[in-house]
Order: sequence, then structure tokens, then C-alpha cells
Amino acid sequence: MAVTIKCAKCGADNRLGQLFCRECGAKLDLSKLTPQEVARNNRPGIGPLIRRLVRLSITLALLAVLGLLCWPLPPSGDAPSAVGSGVVQSKMTALRGAIMRKAELKETFSEADINAHLNASLASSVGSGGFRLVLREVRLDLRAGEAQVWTKSTLGPVPVSYAATTRFTRAPDGQFTFTADNVKIGRITLPAPLRPKVVDQLSSLFLSLQEENLLLQRLAVVESVDGALNVSTLAP
Repeated sequence: MAVTIKCAKCGADNRLGQLFCRECGAKLDLSKLTPQEVARNNRPGIGPLIRRLVRLSITLALLAVLGLLCWPLPPSGDAPSAVGSGVVQSKMTALRGAIMRKAELKETFSEADINAHLNASLASSVGSGGFRLVLREVRLDLRAGEAQVWTKSTLGPVPVSYAATTRFTRAPDGQFTFTADNVKIGRITLPAPLRPKVVDQLSSLFLSLQEENLLLQRLAVVESVDGALNVSTLAP
């Protein structure tokens, strides 16, 4: 707030530095301006204080959101097994042979073996450098009819973790589609309108495994149960 001096004749407020009153034109007597009045008039108004508080609140809120986004979620699902990728590849070879012979073969893929195979298969597609989103680890937590998908990535130096509870349905042509009931980035649950974008990213991640997806489409039975995936070459 600017320092003012009151006109002794008409009582109008005038800015300090004026020699004559802006209302009546009388000469202003600066000798009557006391130090107390200068201090009182020089106090900041409530408006600037409110604006500073609003800016501070917005800054703190943005920092809190950023912290929650970067706060990694704990991994879900079984840890990858040491020889899991080899086990999965061996079972896939056996299933392909049974399909060609039109023979029945049932296999169970454990969650730990699947997670080992996923990380081994996706490792070749991981890039590095800059602020590119780089996949570091992925896990499935298999349940009856659904799966919890967890991924750990980095965006430059910033850690980013995703978690999504997904359900998958199979079309008559064998293609799988994914829907998500709950999606999190870090510790923040995304609202429904923002979920499809993340689901598309996660589904494209798995669709990049072309050999595995081609085999899944040719299987007669693909059933998710707690901790495992049951498949069969022929329908029961």
C-alpha cells in the first residue's frame, strides 16, 4: 500500500510526493506526517498476502502430487524364478507340437515362471538415455479370472511404477482384450477417464510378445487361477 498524506483543508488522501491536494489544490503540509502514520500506511494489504498464500498452497499441492507419483508401489505377484524362462519356453514348444498333431496337452504355467519369462523376453526391448520411459521390471499376480499387473520403469532419473487390476476376455478369433477396474501410478489412483491410456500401454507391452500371443490364440483353453495359468490344446 502506498504512503499517503491527508489534506488539512478537505481531508482527501494524497500520495506522498505530491505538493498540492488532488481534490482542492491546497498546499500539503508534509511536516504533519508522523513516523507512525508512515508505518501504518506502509503495511501490506490483505490482497497480496492472500495471493502469496494461494501460490504457496498450489506449490505444496503440486509437490505432494509429484511425491505420490514417484513413490514406488511394492511389487505384486511371485518373484521371477531362476530357471523360469527356460521352463516356459520348453512348455511352449511342447504345446506347439501338440497343436500341430491335433493332440491334447494340458500345461500349467506358474506365476514365478511366467514373470521370469516376461522379464527375459522384454529385456531386449528396453532402451536407455534421456527422459525416455524405460521398463525395468514387470510382474503378474494371477488370480481367478483376472490379474494384477505391476511394472517398474524410470523416466530419466525419476522412478515410475504402475499397477492395474485387469480382466481379460477372449474374442471368437482368439484375440484377448483387456479392461481395468483399478489403475495406479505410484500411490495415486487414476480416475476412470484416464485409465484407458494406461491400459493401452500395458496391453501393447504384452502384445509385443508376438510368439506368445500367437500360441495363446491357438489354444483351446486359457484359464487364469490363483498363482498360475492353465492351458489346453483341446477343449474339454
